Amino acid sequence: SKRLLMDSFGHHAAAAMNKPSTVLWVCNKPKVFGHHVHDNIVCNPFTKKPELRNAYLQKFDISGNLLEFPYNNESEIFNVDAVINSLKNQKNG
Repeated sequence: SKRLLMDSFGHHAAAAMNKPSTVLWVCNKPKVFGHHVHDNIVCNPFTKKPELRNAYLQKFDISGNLLEFPYNNESEIFNVDAVINSLKNQKNG
């Protein structure tokens, strides 16, 4: 009854079906690729400088290279309270 989605196919499908969702954004921008029906939550500012010397076509390698991880740990990526509140307030459907 609730949807927690990343910036991927799922949030586009939910928008097409008019299903409000909580969507987490790391690299892309919801103003460009997002939908107004969703609660779009953008990641927190980076807490460390990532090693990007091997980045080729885009800023981050989607394979998850640990050297490119721009946070000290995973708990810094999103405001967890904002995510939980968004899910609590999400309309069922």
